[in-house]
Amino acid sequence: MKTLIINSPIEFVLLGPVGSRMSVLAKSEQASVNLIAHYIIEYEKGEKIKYFSSLFLRLSDSPEIHYIKSNSINNLSNANYSDQPSTSDKDDPRKSRMIFCWNGFSNLKDTSFVQDEFSQYTSDIVKALIEEDKDEVEWVIAPIVYRCTKINEKYQNKIRFLRLVLNVIFIVLMITFILSSYELIKHSDFLLPNPPRPTSVPY
Repeated sequence: MKTLIINSPIEFVLLGPVGSRMSVLAKSEQASVNLIAHYIIEYEKGEKIKYFSSLFLRLSDSPEIHYIKSNSINNLSNANYSDQPSTSDKDDPRKSRMIFCWNGFSNLKDTSFVQDEFSQYTSDIVKALIEEDKDEVEWVIAPIVYRCTKINEKYQNKIRFLRLVLNVIFIVLMITFILSSYELIKHSDFLLPNPPRPTSVPY
């Protein structure tokens, strides 16, 4: 099964079971190897990657890598079109999951919305991947990508608004400081005693 390159406004990778290992099933044109590395570190090795999420750092335009898992599916190298994702909470050892990794902004609530979209279209994605139908893969992945894109836009709008507020506060503080300094200097000059006049020396 070959990797399908999908035109997408976000950076993403779709991983899934092919043969005896996980493989890249589809990805965006600009997807970097960091997305796959994130999956290997967090999902396979179980090491949690820590991100700074303070308000100060969230004002930067630095997105984070997120991933979600599908319900259990049959190995794609042996699957047929009638395969349906398992809804059981217990993992079937003969099955595995697809992993959708993307680079963007998200919190737990937003990620759950993306998860809902992914779960809804899992069976359609599997069928399109087995048929290696690029147009159909783009069609069924589009709602997931759209959800991620709208979340990114929401966060970027928040960041721009916070930056604007901070800039206004900074300007107001600077004006206040300048005016206060001017008044202080002016008041200090008023309080200074007049210098003594030079006395005339008779010839």
